[in-house]
Amino acid sequence: MNDTVTNGSKRKRRRKDDGINNNNKNSGGDESSEKKQGNKKKEGLKEIITSLLLIDEQEKLDSEEWSKTQQEDKLLFDANHKKKTRAMLDYYNKLQGSFDYLDQNDRGLRRRKSRAAAATAAAVVTAVAGAEEEEEEGGGGGGGESYNSDSSLFVKGGL
Repeated sequence: MNDTVTNGSKRKRRRKDDGINNNNKNSGGDESSEKKQGNKKKEGLKEIITSLLLIDEQEKLDSEEWSKTQQEDKLLFDANHKKKTRAMLDYYNKLQGSFDYLDQNDRGLRRRKSRAAAATAAAVVTAVAGAEEEEEEGGGGGGGESYNSDSSLFVKGGL
């Protein structure tokens, strides 16, 4: 009976492998299962390496696409900036042209005003000179007062 008890405690369970016995008697079966497991590990590693390479390639493509997009955006920004700068310079030139036109008009207006003022002054001088001549010719028979055209002051005579 001791035999059965010792046998029962030393009993081993069989593995459920694809019909291969894992007894020590069949050492060739162990090697083939190890090869299959090794092949599975190698295939898993190959898949992991392939996926890492694909991820790296995708990242590289994304980086290149981003760079192209950034370059296009920069070109559009520069073109827009040049266009706005050109428009501002054109506006500035037109504004300067209008100011030049106004300055020319102001100069012409000043000339006309100064000519008109000179003509008015000449007319006043002529009128005053004509009035003085009339007074001198018209009669100085009065009571001793005379008009001196040099000093424009009345001087009493007969002191």
